Amino acid sequence: MKTYSENMSNSIDHLTVQDMSAISSSLLQESMLAIVSLEGDIVKVSKRFEAMFYDDGAGKDSGPLHLNGLIDKKGPRNFFSDLKEEMKTANLWTGQIRLKNNRNQSFHAFMQISQDKKLSSYILQVFPLGQVNEYERLRSLAYTDELTGIQNFRNFRERMYEKLGRGAKGGKFGLLFIDIDHFKKVNDVYGHVVGDKVLKACASRLVKYAFPWGQVYRKSGDEFVMIVDELNHIDKMIRQILKEFERPFFIEGRNMLIRISIGSSRYPEQGIEMEPLIRMADESMYLAKKHKKYKVIHG
Repeated sequence: MKTYSENMSNSIDHLTVQDMSAISSSLLQESMLAIVSLEGDIVKVSKRFEAMFYDDGAGKDSGPLHLNGLIDKKGPRNFFSDLKEEMKTANLWTGQIRLKNNRNQSFHAFMQISQDKKLSSYILQVFPLGQVNEYERLRSLAYTDELTGIQNFRNFRERMYEKLGRGAKGGKFGLLFIDIDHFKKVNDVYGHVVGDKVLKACASRLVKYAFPWGQVYRKSGDEFVMIVDELNHIDKMIRQILKEFERPFFIEGRNMLIRISIGSSRYPEQGIEMEPLIRMADESMYLAKKHKKYKVIHG
């Protein structure tokens, strides 16, 4: 007697190699695809990509188009250099970004860039938001931390690209790097279920008391980052957060005093690019860990 799975297997028609080839060809024709050199020049494109970004009648014969040339003036200034830096530790970049077409019209798009080491190049895919079904739902999933429900580090990086892209017009701002002290001990003593509840409680408290001057993002593990929009509020923000973390959390029937360390960096006085600002805030946070109780160190 055949099992249910065997009967199902016999009733399913699988795609043939010819089917897969036809589908792949159709998708390629309908997609905005390009191959980008390691220097950022766009070297090969699909028909739809050409129709969107190249001048009518000129096409690719007008000379190589650089990836930065796709970015709208309100987008990040040094997108490709930031991308190359990020690709040193990852093979994929995705995010929402503002682009401009061949008529110099601005539009929002979801963009994915992957690294093809065999071709020594990048593969670029562009999805205009009007053509992405359920984009808001997908974006929410992509830009929200699954455990805590707050914005994730990908969202943070995009926000930083936007702020740094505006340069002096964007104004001064601060960056905080926040770490929960001895979080591993919480997991070891109480278990990961309690540890997850501690993370969610900390995230909620950070978001509540960062408002209205700061936006909180979960970086990874027990680390959070915060963008403080105005430098004249940064010290008040830090004092407010530290004061609130003097109150214990009530989790699983017990009071838990959770200690944190905070480091900071400031734009543009201490850096004008994302990675140096993150690194400086991170390093000053580790200096704070060497002090007893709550301590904040400015980079």
